[in-house]
Amino acid sequence: MVSGGFNAHASNIVSAIYIATDQDPSQNVESSHCITMMEAVNNGKDLHITVTMPFIEV
Repeated sequence: MVSGGFNAHASNIVSAIYIATDQDPSQNVESSHCITMMEAVNNGKDLHITVTMPFIEV
């Protein structure tokens, strides 16, 4: 079974990275778009998570 969603609070992570690296945190709006996919693997013993962030502005 594969489950997923959009924009799982990625803007908080992007803003924190921008602040830590002395960049403009107001750019997080475009950069916060992400797709999160989750899939159970190893007969349900493990969870494989993929996060794709196609629009990161630097």
